[in-house]
Amino acid sequence: MQQDLRLILLSLRRTLRHPLIRRILPDLHAEMARSSTLSTEIRTTLQYERRERGKAIVDRAIERGELPKDTDKEPANDALASLLYWRIVVTGGRVSGAEINKIARFIAAGMKDQ
Repeated sequence: MQQDLRLILLSLRRTLRHPLIRRILPDLHAEMARSSTLSTEIRTTLQYERRERGKAIVDRAIERGELPKDTDKEPANDALASLLYWRIVVTGGRVSGAEINKIARFIAAGMKDQ
């Protein structure tokens, strides 16, 4: 599971490090709060696709017996996006490969402990 988490974190990091995306995302999220049409569109397309990838990681971990069948998939999905978003977009920080590994271990441990 940790390797799956690492791979999706690397993909998210690549997206969030793009200069245009880093500039646009905060404005887009703010506008979503003002526009229900935009909010619905984003949530049913972009966010849906990303969350489905996160759920697939949990499903595979359940199939391998790494997690119980009743594992809540939502906290893992929230952690995947929020930890990187906060570090890269909000604080303007960087996330190294070693930090990606630490975040993957952190999320995996949290999922096993729920």
